[in-house]
Amino acid sequence: MIDAAVKALSQILSPPMRSILWRSIALALVLVTVLAVGLQRLLSWFAVYGEDWAEAMLGPGFHTSLNVLAWIVSIAAGLALCSAAFF
Repeated sequence: MIDAAVKALSQILSPPMRSILWRSIALALVLVTVLAVGLQRLLSWFAVYGEDWAEAMLGPGFHTSLNVLAWIVSIAAGLALCSAAFF
């Protein structure tokens, strides 16, 4: 059983397997990046849309506080997606 593990580890470091490994790592990074950027844009759009909706409901007197809240939500969404992509 140990011989099989040693053979598997030696095959992982062979040039054909290394190229497959690098391609799969690159593809995973691209997919995670595209997904994170798309989700961040979507969540930011929801924050701005929610800000517009809340301002229509509450009135123009709450514009500044709702704008700050939308910024906080957008930044929190971006940080959450970056941390989720890291893990």
